[in-house]
Amino acid sequence: MFIVKIPKARPTVYCTQADNDSEDEEFVEKSLATSPNSTPSSSSSPPNHTNSDCASELLQGDPRIPARYQGPPSSEGSLAASSPSRPTPTPRWRTKYPKHASMYSEVVFKARAHSDEPLLNQIWDCYIAGQYEISPSSHPAYPNTRTITPKALRPYDPDFYPSCLDRTYQELRFLGTDIGRAVRALNSTFGVTPDVLAEIKRDCVTCSVCRCQFSHDGFNHHIRDGVCGSSPTPSPVATLPTIARLPHELSLREMPSGKQLGKFGEYLDSPIGAAFLQWNSRLGVPRDVWALVSTATIECETCAHCHVFPAHLAHLHPVTGVCNDLVDEA
Repeated sequence: MFIVKIPKARPTVYCTQADNDSEDEEFVEKSLATSPNSTPSSSSSPPNHTNSDCASELLQGDPRIPARYQGPPSSEGSLAASSPSRPTPTPRWRTKYPKHASMYSEVVFKARAHSDEPLLNQIWDCYIAGQYEISPSSHPAYPNTRTITPKALRPYDPDFYPSCLDRTYQELRFLGTDIGRAVRALNSTFGVTPDVLAEIKRDCVTCSVCRCQFSHDGFNHHIRDGVCGSSPTPSPVATLPTIARLPHELSLREMPSGKQLGKFGEYLDSPIGAAFLQWNSRLGVPRDVWALVSTATIECETCAHCHVFPAHLAHLHPVTGVCNDLVDEA
């Protein structure tokens, strides 16, 4: 929230565009509370993740995303911002701010709180049994030509809801934190070590009111004066998270001398990537969504780095199918 003092005028409160109800937000909210059609919308074509050696298609040149978040990883392996820019979205003023303004309607709030319990049990049972390590394609979110996006992830899929990423891109406040950089690396061909992936999962917090799950930063940001910002009625959060901020800086790898990534690409605009972005924000994600995306990763046997499904497939050689993680510099 941005608060600006204007001399000799009544107090004016600024809020981000995500705080205001809009047609796009209502459209996305309805998708969480209703069952979409089984066939993706024909008005939006799937993202094209072809050769992208220097920068992500998502974070390069998209006017909805702050310029400081655009660009490829630096030569030191950091995924931090490459250039400063004024905050986005531009604050919009209104003369009256309600005492409590929920981010969701009553219907959407209840839909997000009640996750698909059978799906939750199935995912965690298979994950604990190691089934997804043996057969990644058995995971409900594994991308292939025979299946469509799982119902729980469709609100994050532009093929079903073309405007669904607009709200996500308003909530990139924590993309430059340790967890944010790690999430960005996990959803790219850059990858993260198993230890960093474990830290991402460890940072998960569940709200006692909305029952959604957040990163530690996202959880704290969604609380307003001690109440859940997702609830239509002021409801105090009963239990604050016991998890502290990570005691050390997450270490992302450095490129060895004379080596470079075989191909760099980011997949934060995929349903899995978009859900990770919302998890690391005040929006949070329902428990079944977090179960889907947090287990939708593969550790490459060759480079020993973990990626989400789309990024793992992209880091393989297009012809041989073997790991194409590092190649000699041209």
